[in-house]
Amino acid sequence: MAMSDRIVLRFHSFVLRSVLVCLVSTSAICQQVNLEWVSNDGRRMKADFVRLQNDSVVVRKEGKEIVIEFSRLAPESVQLAKKMAHPQEQSNASKGPPMKRTLQVPGSSIEFDLWGDSKRSVVFFNHSGPMKGSIDRSMADYQAIINSGWSLVTWNYPKEGVFNEVGRTIQQWVQGGAPSLLLKGYASAVVKELRSQAGIKEFILVGNSLGAGVIMSDIRDLSDCRVLLISPTEMFLPPMNELKAAKMLAVVGHNEKDSFVRSKEVHEWIESHHASLEIWKDLPEEHLIIGENLAHQRVVQMVSAILDAQ
Repeated sequence: MAMSDRIVLRFHSFVLRSVLVCLVSTSAICQQVNLEWVSNDGRRMKADFVRLQNDSVVVRKEGKEIVIEFSRLAPESVQLAKKMAHPQEQSNASKGPPMKRTLQVPGSSIEFDLWGDSKRSVVFFNHSGPMKGSIDRSMADYQAIINSGWSLVTWNYPKEGVFNEVGRTIQQWVQGGAPSLLLKGYASAVVKELRSQAGIKEFILVGNSLGAGVIMSDIRDLSDCRVLLISPTEMFLPPMNELKAAKMLAVVGHNEKDSFVRSKEVHEWIESHHASLEIWKDLPEEHLIIGENLAHQRVVQMVSAILDAQ
């Protein structure tokens, strides 16, 4: 099954599960269904959380309760069980300050926020606006991802170096020019530092507009990361031979009406990696910007749709 097919199946499952469960239960229960549990040898199982029982968690799968000892679970699943047993504490924790660390990137250092303590992380790569602040203020919308056993990383680009050229590059494009700005080395540095500093082992990289170019500039070094691009901006994408190195990739956006994509070759490349239309066909037919014409709740749905895509 193609990645795009798995994405749309996951998306339908996410929406249907949310609607049916939330209609008949509290928000805390909504967060406890169809969670992913990982054994200490890497096997995965989807099941509902029921309760804690001594040093075990009780889950329900296909109507049957199963008792799993903590000693048989990966650390992130033990943490998930404890969080699900105390949903109000977890909700309060999501509103508190994240863990802050410093990363080294080419020519600079940056501070990033790590929300949650899972070793599997969704890392956001910003558009050219204040995307990090918008996500941070809307963290309650992203709680479903954290409760699914993933952490979130938000960060801002450095103020010096090549990013000083972003505004001028965009202006030249809007004026009809054909500028190109390569943002190489940043995505791979962030992933490397997160592996080293925070022990992150699995990644989903989400790049919006400019952020898509930041990720794709290093795509050859990110072959083990899943990638979601939202409205890639042509002027920041690397050459086509680099783009074709992408493997676990899904793209969202009406590129035929996007003023930031012009060339036929880039149009065709985007279309060849489009996520199934079912998960984004009702979005605005324009360049999508998270926190502006793309609501955070929709971003959560799209990310949730690829959590199980391999």
